Amino acid sequence: MYYFVRGPLMWVAFLMFIGGIVLRTVQFFSVTKKKKRVYYTSNKKRQSAYSNSDYSPEEQKINMVLSLRNSLIGTHPVDAVSTSLFHILLFIIPLFLVAHNNLLYESWKIRLWTFSESTANKLTVIFLVLALFFFVRRVLVRKVRVITTTSDYLVFLITVAPFLTGFIAYHQWFDYNTILIIHIVAGELMLAAIAFTKLGHMVFFFFARFLIGGEYSLGPGTRIWWLKDKAKVGRPIAKAEARPVDTEKIRAMLDQKKEKMKLLLSLCAHCGLCAESCFLYMSHGRDPKYMPSFKVINSLGRLYKKKGKVDRVTLNEIKEIVWKHCVLCKRCYCPLGIDIPDMIAFARSICRSQGIYGVYPHSLGEPDDNKH
Repeated sequence: MYYFVRGPLMWVAFLMFIGGIVLRTVQFFSVTKKKKRVYYTSNKKRQSAYSNSDYSPEEQKINMVLSLRNSLIGTHPVDAVSTSLFHILLFIIPLFLVAHNNLLYESWKIRLWTFSESTANKLTVIFLVLALFFFVRRVLVRKVRVITTTSDYLVFLITVAPFLTGFIAYHQWFDYNTILIIHIVAGELMLAAIAFTKLGHMVFFFFARFLIGGEYSLGPGTRIWWLKDKAKVGRPIAKAEARPVDTEKIRAMLDQKKEKMKLLLSLCAHCGLCAESCFLYMSHGRDPKYMPSFKVINSLGRLYKKKGKVDRVTLNEIKEIVWKHCVLCKRCYCPLGIDIPDMIAFARSICRSQGIYGVYPHSLGEPDDNKH
């Protein structure tokens, strides 16, 4: 059994991991395109919009403080630090572990720098404590709990299992050979699942945050979200004729942007860190139904889950979410770079195609009788 899980099964996991990463990369570049370069004649105009060259040192300092305050680390310092540390440990512990490097050397004569066993043990403890923190947060924090699904707990288990079993094997608390086999299988399962589950956000993060332009970009932002329409779906249904739902038309619209939208939906980590970026969420007593992620999951996510086979009652419920609970101000922030405004706008388009239009509020929480 040991030689099977360390041999053929490990190769299957590696091939799934590499193939999945290639697939995710192709998907990302297929739903984005390179930004057009703009040429100016004036040297002044060549300066970047984000350049501080026109500001005094004092103004630059104020801008840095404001940017930090409005960033994730400014609004959620504990979550930002713990999330960053958790993901760093997720990479470096298995990569620089002595036992793993010994196996790497035996197989391919490659050896990396390694932690000492005591250091690796301490880092694993920190990782498991952080994992427990995220589990408790998902169970107890309302804004996270309401968007958590069974698959989120399954992904959590897949992520933690290799580290927990490795920790148990290192301390030899149970039968070592049995735990070792479970540990190897758990690691291979996580490796294979990375590109095909929400774990893919670990890879997607670098693409979105470094390549997609925007005020939260970590790089120059050389690409923009884009997806060419693949088919025409006909004219919108007028209100007067909006009786039966044209599910075929909805299905056709969903298929047009399926590549991009299903990719973004699958990469949403259901972390709830987008909540405070929505002023409606903040203005309505932090009601989770105003969270950007909640709105996306329960509108566009719902449409894809049902494959467009929805009735008018469902579409009217979605209408409430994408119009009454959202003004499309485009201020919603996703740590992973998911294009939330475009997803909500697309859900609106599907509603309009069936003659369903939004109701905008007079003021926060007060519906208007005028429909747009």
